[in-house]
Amino acid sequence: MSNQIKLFIIDFNDFDIDDLALKLQSFCVELDSNSKTYKQKLFSQFIRYKVLKDFFKLSKIEFSVNQNNKPYLESHSHRYFNISHTKSHIVMAVADEEIGVDIEEIVCKKSFMNIARRYFSDCEVNELEQSKDLQKDFYTLWILKESQVKRSSLGIAYGLKDALFYKKDDCWTSENLEKDFLTYGYMNSVISICCNEARNAVVEVFKITNNSSFEEIELSRL
Repeated sequence: MSNQIKLFIIDFNDFDIDDLALKLQSFCVELDSNSKTYKQKLFSQFIRYKVLKDFFKLSKIEFSVNQNNKPYLESHSHRYFNISHTKSHIVMAVADEEIGVDIEEIVCKKSFMNIARRYFSDCEVNELEQSKDLQKDFYTLWILKESQVKRSSLGIAYGLKDALFYKKDDCWTSENLEKDFLTYGYMNSVISICCNEARNAVVEVFKITNNSSFEEIELSRL
């Protein structure tokens, strides 16, 4: 049976912060509004409870973190999730196997190659140096790597040695996990999902609207 992957997206601008805090309280969750990361934590907590309780109808939700500080559902071991955010959006991917997701907002930077030389392999750097669209290639490669290390929960500092990619038919392809990635464009951002046999999975994408409904949408594959 094919893996089932669900991707959920929230646009920060669709929600009033005070209203969102009230919605979160309905899930019996309260946060310190004076925290510097209050907005990020607010959306992160809201999306996980909203998706797991209202979409998947799970009860008795209990979260824990593994040895690498990756959150997981303690009370439902068959359900895996991962969350990523930019300044404008937050995404949550859910599957019945370990999954990683990353979203990055495409912005112009002058330091692409400096970052690449620090984190990427020599072969990947060589590909970027020859790229006809450095901005697109850099961000696509970055989200692929991020989604892989988030699935493994090793983090960017420790997992990159195994997250290696090369160009095939002008697309970034994993050296070891060729069928485990999906990449999408969404507004001015790019999204990558890493999950076992993701290319063969049944994928559904939903935007959570400001009236808290789940609106199914289609994303363009990259």
